[in-house]
Amino acid sequence: MAKNLILKSTISGMVIAAILMISCNKQKHSDAPIVTDTRKSENRAPVYTPSNQALFDTITKLDSIFWLAWNEGDLKIIEELTSDDHEFYHDSGGAFIMSKEEHMKDWESFFKNRRPQRGSTYKGYTEVYEIPDFGALQVGYQQFFDKKYPEGSPPSRLVTLWEATKEGWKQKYVISTHADE
Repeated sequence: MAKNLILKSTISGMVIAAILMISCNKQKHSDAPIVTDTRKSENRAPVYTPSNQALFDTITKLDSIFWLAWNEGDLKIIEELTSDDHEFYHDSGGAFIMSKEEHMKDWESFFKNRRPQRGSTYKGYTEVYEIPDFGALQVGYQQFFDKKYPEGSPPSRLVTLWEATKEGWKQKYVISTHADE
């Protein structure tokens, strides 16, 4: 029981840290790429290299499967990839903490009512960090394509905490932001 409380406390701390990281790093859109120079210097973020390439490959593949399901409105895949106690945080929509059944009804409504659009992870800017005895943290950017943004919306921060379960990898927490439009 104590281990579960420590784990929940640790996870809550990670979610708070990720939210703070996002709020401090939200970048306004410009025509310049998000990262303009990959050389290390005092004024630039270090170049990311996965410390566990197999984990990086697994998480980015799951992320691709998720976005394919999101684009196609595939509720079955979305349900398979999300945990029973999934939490979703959105910088303009708020927190969505609900039962799996309510969460799936919310997804169904979203797919029925959304404007024609597709989304994806912004290629080349994903980082994956192992969280021992739990899973992995994925940090990157997302982008959306629609009538307003045929070439893609301004990239916006996306953080996903993936849990390794007996049933497979599950999205446990998602923090989604959208760049100012």
